[in-house]
Amino acid sequence: MTDGERSLTHQAFFTHVLSTQPAAGRVYEIDMRLLPSGPAGMMASHIDAFDRYQQEQAWTWEHQALARARPVSGAAELGQRFKDIRRETLARSRDIQAQRKKCLTYMRARMRLVKDKTDGN
Repeated sequence: MTDGERSLTHQAFFTHVLSTQPAAGRVYEIDMRLLPSGPAGMMASHIDAFDRYQQEQAWTWEHQALARARPVSGAAELGQRFKDIRRETLARSRDIQAQRKKCLTYMRARMRLVKDKTDGN
């Protein structure tokens, strides 16, 4: 919870901050469709939940995006924890053949979906 005049959950705080349109324009454009649970998912989570997600549920392409991710604000300790999770996630041993198969299967499914939409199905 925030400690201001009106307490907010971290979820409510970040939803407000990231969706507010200031006069000078948004600092970051957020594509809500890319949240792990889709547009209805949470925009902010506890660092331990982020760690679990990276270890147990994240797709290969999410790990690829993680390679370029950097903390941009917040407590130094939280930034360091994020960097530790990032390093551990990216250094993890992987079955290359299984990863290739997953990526190929995923891409074929996406291509079929796009084709079906363009064909009007």
